[in-house]
Amino acid sequence: VNFYLIDNPDAGANEITIVIDLAIGGTPEGTSVTAKTDLIALNMSALRARYEGSSTTNTKELKITFKYYMKGRDQIVDSQVYRMTVSGD
Repeated sequence: VNFYLIDNPDAGANEITIVIDLAIGGTPEGTSVTAKTDLIALNMSALRARYEGSSTTNTKELKITFKYYMKGRDQIVDSQVYRMTVSGD
């Protein structure tokens, strides 16, 4: 799984878009590919460090949207907006 931070000049200062790219490379002998729904936990510390300010009293809210392709669809899918609170400026 690869994650790419997208620079969008039309987005607001606190709006972030991340593209998720899942690449399946081959199938080991004796196995098969199956569809599975599961949870993924991400370490967002690098994203937090990139956008947080130095204030100890003010905070700001980042609005994060993930984009990804689903099997059988040609159009990219936008996730719901996830919110992350970081130190403000």
